[in-house]
Amino acid sequence: MNLAHASLPKPKAILFDFDDTLIDTWPFLWRLYQDTFAQFNIVLTDLLTETACRDKAVRDGRKTFEDVLGTTLGPKACEIFLTTYAKTFPNHITPLPGASHALQSLSQQNIPLGIVSNKHSTFLNQELKILGWEGFFKSIVGYDCVGRKPNPQTITHALSHMHFEDKKTDHHAVWLIGDSFVDFETAQNSGCFFIHFGEYIPCDARFQPGASVANWNQFHEILNNIRIK
Repeated sequence: MNLAHASLPKPKAILFDFDDTLIDTWPFLWRLYQDTFAQFNIVLTDLLTETACRDKAVRDGRKTFEDVLGTTLGPKACEIFLTTYAKTFPNHITPLPGASHALQSLSQQNIPLGIVSNKHSTFLNQELKILGWEGFFKSIVGYDCVGRKPNPQTITHALSHMHFEDKKTDHHAVWLIGDSFVDFETAQNSGCFFIHFGEYIPCDARFQPGASVANWNQFHEILNNIRIK
């Protein structure tokens, strides 16, 4: 879905989802979900498609386990999942092509940047440090800060740390870039301008992003055409 570059609002700030927007996460997580359920003698693909699991995980990974295993075993499986993730994620941090260049370019243009994610902020900060990206962002918001997307308070919280006034009318000049329907909902709830990133298109008729880019090279085309200064 395209939007004329000239009609894009000039951003006063840009907020990013993290997983599968800036880093390539899902292939690793999909394997980890399957391996975790296998420890409970469950073949995950017999119960959930990869797309269904991804949609659940983006919204709340813990609930994915409870939906399948119930409220007794679900938390135990989630603990195994998170413990394994904590031990192994440093070996699976892969920036998406062009992401580093995009962040450098935006930083050089003095556009305030932030992250709003449904991942715990401890993981976010650790992963940003591994990537050498921690200096790019004025605000890093995980679900432990004020709740999960699509709660609009996640955006308000991020912008407050970037010295924006807490007014919804200010948010139309804030870009939110993400790959999921949850990100789209967050933008709708907070009044941000949403740019969909990636080739994964949510299967929901309500999904109507303001603009869409398949990769970071296309994003650079937008920046070049509107000549942000």
